[in-house]
Amino acid sequence: MIQITYYFDTSLGRRLAAGQGISVITTSESIAKIASRNVFKNSVITENGPILPESPVPYHVAEFPGKGFGLVATRSLRDGELVMSRTPAVIVNAKAVSELRRDHLADLLRNGVESLSSEHKSQYLNLSTHDEAATYEEKIYKIFRTNSFRTGTHDGESDFHSTFTEVSRLNHDCRPNCAYYFDHTTFAHKVIAVRDIAPGEELTISYYESPSSTKFEEATALESGLGLRMLM
Repeated sequence: MIQITYYFDTSLGRRLAAGQGISVITTSESIAKIASRNVFKNSVITENGPILPESPVPYHVAEFPGKGFGLVATRSLRDGELVMSRTPAVIVNAKAVSELRRDHLADLLRNGVESLSSEHKSQYLNLSTHDEAATYEEKIYKIFRTNSFRTGTHDGESDFHSTFTEVSRLNHDCRPNCAYYFDHTTFAHKVIAVRDIAPGEELTISYYESPSSTKFEEATALESGLGLRMLM
């Protein structure tokens, strides 16, 4: 049976998410394995590495006509520079996504989002649902489905899908100027510039880097709908 365990207002939330919280949807056996990882025991590890939480981030949110919101560089970024390093707001066992009824998963997601800090919750709720949502629970569910990334086997067995309030703002491009990966050492999604980026330039990634995520499906649908073949 899938059940939810929260890591808000605990040592995990304080160390890895600046007190904003991380909500986990998985089994009790799985959460015990996740909690035993060194990253959750080491108080000197933070989620941001060279970019400290209090430091100004090198980007801001902007709206693009016909494309929604995205991130724009506020200063020059060098090839190889760390753009952001963020822990997830919500992580969900892939088995929960495939095996639970939609309404059950939506209810778990609602409880998880409600347990986040008010700021983190607000950031999550401002993410795209891709289309209209009739209820609050449906909105939270669609945000997760639209913005989740595959982030690996945090418990050593099951795959997980994770939603990030800032990483999920990055739009897809056939020739992106950034790349990303999930760093299990810090439990953070890291975004790196793959070429020099000028101030005012949109920051982009390739959703093809995460072929099992909803982001990949979105990129594939875009390619098919436009009749284009993305040259990687």
